[in-house]
Amino acid sequence: MRIALRLLMAILVAVMTVWAAGAIVYSPLSSQGFRIALAGIFVFTTALAFLRLRNRRRTLLGFLVVFAVLVALFFQIPASNDREWQPEVAIAPYATING
Repeated sequence: MRIALRLLMAILVAVMTVWAAGAIVYSPLSSQGFRIALAGIFVFTTALAFLRLRNRRRTLLGFLVVFAVLVALFFQIPASNDREWQPEVAIAPYATING
């Protein structure tokens, strides 16, 4: 049972790490290269922390705090249509009803 719980936590942390890295990459920070580097640093630091630090509970708590901050910052990004869109979705759909 203990092994199954650790495996479940490892999968959950991995999924959360991938989501956080994606949130960093698609954030409105200065340049794309900086965002990609920051996401890579986040993934590397998370993996290193869980592989090297002995106190797993404290490491998990620290990760959850950082993840919560990233989620809060992600929801602070204002919605905008003034971004670069793919050509097939660049124009909002509309309909005209006659009668």
